[in-house]
Amino acid sequence: ALEAVEATQFVPEWGEVRLHNMIANRPDWCISRQRNWGVPLPFLIHKETGKLHPETMKILNKVADIVEKEGIEAWTRLTPTELTDLEAEMYEKSKDTLDVWFDSGTTHMTVMRGSHADKLTYPADLYLEGSDQHRGWFHSSLLTGCAIDGRAPYKGLLTHGFTVDEQGRKMSKSLGNFWTIRDALKETNTQYGDKNGNETLRFFLLRSHYRSPIDFSSALVEDAHQALIRLYTALKNTPADDNPLDWNEKYAAQFKEAMDDDFNTAQAVAVLFELAKEVN
Repeated sequence: ALEAVEATQFVPEWGEVRLHNMIANRPDWCISRQRNWGVPLPFLIHKETGKLHPETMKILNKVADIVEKEGIEAWTRLTPTELTDLEAEMYEKSKDTLDVWFDSGTTHMTVMRGSHADKLTYPADLYLEGSDQHRGWFHSSLLTGCAIDGRAPYKGLLTHGFTVDEQGRKMSKSLGNFWTIRDALKETNTQYGDKNGNETLRFFLLRSHYRSPIDFSSALVEDAHQALIRLYTALKNTPADDNPLDWNEKYAAQFKEAMDDDFNTAQAVAVLFELAKEVN
């Protein structure tokens, strides 16, 4: 797994150290959970010894065939006698479920090479998520990939910042403080009209770099709208022949530098404002 980390391209680069340290210092992974929901572990456990049934692999395949036809709830209806003829009365069904990170960490098998194999390639060119996934999806995908294929299921990992609310809290379903793109477009289009609303939202996002947290609120969207108007006005009023080579080369170089900095659109927009101020 550590060799697979070294073979992966990271954006930003600090992600490699973060994931490497988590893998190098991690304890054993217990993949079972004691929850009432989730993907069940379809084992038969001996009532006295706690050991697995000797026909466990045969039982697993039988359960898999049934679940494929009838759905995951079929496991709750099955009894030990329906699964084996060997001392069924001495066994009971496991109540444990799989760790959800095992579920998501095996999507390189179930999705990339399973349900969507005709649309996806393996290994993936890129997995992208927030920084918490070095402990989550990036992590579990790496471990299961190395266990099954001897390599990570991705060529590169990209870590982005979180969208946060006015109080600086990460937007999440549990807090109920999140916006969907549909919500955001509805608000901007209602306030500024369809075309201006779309442009405002695009400009708002361009003023942020994906590596950093994105502060999202109605007030900040309004600020982006006003800034966009100022930029439009400044560029519209720029004389057509006002194109001195000195500032043109200066700002072109700064704009290119921003783009070369991992598409730092926030810095690129700042360059445009400096350009607008100088030519007006």
